[in-house]
Amino acid sequence: MSISITVKNQLMDLIQALPSVKKTYGHEEMNPSGWPAVFVGMTSVQGEFVDTANNSRVYAFRTTVVFPISQDMPGLPAGTNRLEYAEQTIATVVDEIINAV
Repeated sequence: MSISITVKNQLMDLIQALPSVKKTYGHEEMNPSGWPAVFVGMTSVQGEFVDTANNSRVYAFRTTVVFPISQDMPGLPAGTNRLEYAEQTIATVVDEIINAV
């Protein structure tokens, strides 16, 4: 297995372990099975060969947090604005991901 896939899987495992994340995918899913869902996709790899002892690689991953804003939102408290609730939920997930990484 390639190093980039190993790093991606470790990142996905780390995100899936967060209490606010219901489901983590290694691709963009049309119908996620849980909310909030997180999509992790690889965007680029940069490498630099300095000499035989010093090499570096930078792996970049795009992480997308999705949450519905429909009338039947999961966990929506009565009388709460749907958009505000979705924004707060996504902000919580993003903060948890940043703190975990």
